[in-house]
Amino acid sequence: MNKEILVGVLGIIAMALLVGVIAFLVGPDDVSGAKCGKMKWTGEGHDDNKPSTKEAKKLIDSGADVCEVAKKCDHMEIDVKIDNKKELHETDMYQNAPAKVQEELDEYAEHGHGHDNPNLKCYEIEEAVKE
Repeated sequence: MNKEILVGVLGIIAMALLVGVIAFLVGPDDVSGAKCGKMKWTGEGHDDNKPSTKEAKKLIDSGADVCEVAKKCDHMEIDVKIDNKKELHETDMYQNAPAKVQEELDEYAEHGHGHDNPNLKCYEIEEAVKE
């Protein structure tokens, strides 16, 4: 009887560990479908803290995906400013993004996120791929 209880308890522990490993491997970052990896960069690689809107436009116009734009935003290499949803929808970054990320970007472009103007900023792109 004690042996059966021990086997049962060990089975429950093994199952809990398996669920934990699977949850760790899948992780919440994959929910957005952006597949940007863990989106947790170190303090290294940040630029001179003078990001360029011109470089951002060039990057977005070159067909960069949403993950690449978010990473460059985080590293303060670019400063995105997209003025409206129409402009956003014309970018490859938006058109090639997963539906969940598109929804987040639409929401930020329409209503803003922590600022009064309904335009898209760098940190909103970062938030959209993390959600």
